[in-house]
Amino acid sequence: MASVDLYDFYSDFTVDSFDDIHRLLHSMKSAIEVEWYYLVYSDTKNEIKNPIIITNYDESFLKEQSEKQCISQNPIVEYCLHNIIPLVWSGNTMETKSTFFHDLKRYGIHHGVSFPLHGINNEFGSLMLSFHCHESDCINKINKYIDRSVALRDAIVHYFHILKCKRNTITLSNREKEICSWYLMGKTTWEISKIINCSESNVNFHFKKVRQKFNTNSRSAAIIKAIQTGQLTL
Repeated sequence: MASVDLYDFYSDFTVDSFDDIHRLLHSMKSAIEVEWYYLVYSDTKNEIKNPIIITNYDESFLKEQSEKQCISQNPIVEYCLHNIIPLVWSGNTMETKSTFFHDLKRYGIHHGVSFPLHGINNEFGSLMLSFHCHESDCINKINKYIDRSVALRDAIVHYFHILKCKRNTITLSNREKEICSWYLMGKTTWEISKIINCSESNVNFHFKKVRQKFNTNSRSAAIIKAIQTGQLTL
């Protein structure tokens, strides 16, 4: 992996489910000398009580954390919700704030770095990485692999968006696509009504349906989302 451009590698990587992201993290483990990874994902920042969690630790660890509801008590997740800068952490200092870090130490995880993940459609996540090294060498290890870690973070944020779009597929009718296309060409509501031979109120009705489908307050914002999800092309 040393001679490979990571962004080229990620651009060729196909993601259809969260299992693929797990596969990606596992394949990148050796490239950044990661011992342990723990990825939290939520479709929205407003509701992260039942997030998707991906880790290379066994099911017993995940079950234990789920039973304790450690996500809601995890200071790393709380930090990532409100920040974009990576956080270097130590279990020795964090275990007084959360039982999560006490449990990590029992599994042999004592230090690492966490990357906040913020998607363009309100997707949220936190990527925790722990390296093969002594705690005194943790900063050197993070600095050594910061480029690869940031590339991995960027790729995961991108894949979050892809998976959310695939799960929340919004389909526009042919009529809705038609009026949106004319709007993209700069036509007014009156002009669109004349072009497609209907009333202005009917055009407004279709625009309202498009806004509702994409949960936006304006035509322009709805059309941007329609383009992002492949419903419309420029």
